[in-house]
Amino acid sequence: MSWENLEGGQEASQHKGEAYRRRVEEYLESKEFLSTGDPYSGTSDIRLTRPAHNEEKIFRVETKNTKASLADKALLTELTRQFIDFNVTSEEFEFHIFAVDYADQRRWKNIFRDRTRKEQEVKRLYEDICEKHKLNEDEKEQFEELDFDDFWRFLENVHIKKANFARLGELITENESREQRQKKWDFFTRENKPVQESGDLIPNFLKIKRFPKHIWTAPALVSDYKQVYKENPRYQPIWFEGTTAFSLIPPEQMGNSLAKFVNTDDVTTHNFEDWISENSTDDRIGKVLLNNQLTWRGEELHDNCNVIRHNRKHKLIFTTDRPVQQTLDGGVKQGEERMSKDGYTVTIGAKGVVGHRYGSISVKQYGDSYYPFIKTGWVFSQNGRGEDMITGDFASTLHHWLRKNGYDQHPNHRAQLKQWLHHLRTGVRGADEPHPSELGRLDPDQYMKFSSPLERTLDVRPPRNSAEQEALMEGDRIE
Repeated sequence: MSWENLEGGQEASQHKGEAYRRRVEEYLESKEFLSTGDPYSGTSDIRLTRPAHNEEKIFRVETKNTKASLADKALLTELTRQFIDFNVTSEEFEFHIFAVDYADQRRWKNIFRDRTRKEQEVKRLYEDICEKHKLNEDEKEQFEELDFDDFWRFLENVHIKKANFARLGELITENESREQRQKKWDFFTRENKPVQESGDLIPNFLKIKRFPKHIWTAPALVSDYKQVYKENPRYQPIWFEGTTAFSLIPPEQMGNSLAKFVNTDDVTTHNFEDWISENSTDDRIGKVLLNNQLTWRGEELHDNCNVIRHNRKHKLIFTTDRPVQQTLDGGVKQGEERMSKDGYTVTIGAKGVVGHRYGSISVKQYGDSYYPFIKTGWVFSQNGRGEDMITGDFASTLHHWLRKNGYDQHPNHRAQLKQWLHHLRTGVRGADEPHPSELGRLDPDQYMKFSSPLERTLDVRPPRNSAEQEALMEGDRIE
């Protein structure tokens, strides 16, 4: 996310929208972007790539030859559509907005400028979008599956640019010096060899190939379900709706704190796979139960793996064995800065607090199949035990520190995704099924199995780091 004023203090000029759009496109092409032709499905004015930088992602650009306002419902709807695409399509992209001016610039900066982003302003914008968007029915359904946490992550890929027609012309002239033109086209006129090394693709989702064997339904003995969650974790695989409790936990294995809310003398047993296919209500509840089953399973498989509730989502994190030690003057005593699990970094020390790598599971249905998607990222707590979670401006500062220190790069995300696939014992990427002693309270009949939806390898791979990239650009061969 960034805010960049390309005006240089000059007053904005008025030009026709199409002329302004063309000028923005010319400016971006002068900076080694390459237009890919027609805009993306009409949802952005310009669509570009940047092959000279060895990037595969797309850059979508919206242009406004007006004073752009966050009160504009059309702009909010466009932003929402890009947000949906960012989360539901496989295309990696950044979204840029160019405008000659912005109404209430302080608010724009509080939302889109990385280092000064204000959580309350982002929440206000998210609430405005929820109330004012003009999405169609299919888009609404997709939007409702997303939440504030997804929106926050999307904003890190939105960039706001302020520049009038004349200023863009000046910048184009500067960029298109002889040196810049030569640098731009050198990439396309020489032949580079790829890295001749096989590599595999790791998707961030799995296919469920074996469901829990049973689901149990029973009359609920409570009307206020909040009381259940005062005494039991919300992520246990049981769901109360109307007068019925739906459970993936066998009634005889429910603890006293849970069984007292269920009439365990009047239980009906169903085959889960048959039950979930019966109607849409069962499908919705079934996905919630599968989410909870996997989250609960993740916590059970390791003593230091715990579930937190963060931004309205259940997230699995690894916690430290003891809290961060405080000194007499209130400072933080420096100790071990990171903890590893199965060779993967799962916690790090960050500016006197502890960063936790999280895994969040979301089961989705496509056709007749169900797929758990695994999101991974960083959250922060004061003492390393997953308590007193940090939000707001300080969390933004910590995320900036992560990016600065390389923890937000693609190889790190790939490694952490492999870590969660291994920890959850998914049966792919070398993660074996757990021994019965590891299952804890998980009934073997309720244990799920998975398959990878993609089993593909490539004969070549992209460079691992900047050193390899520079070597390739020099024409060297990397083996």
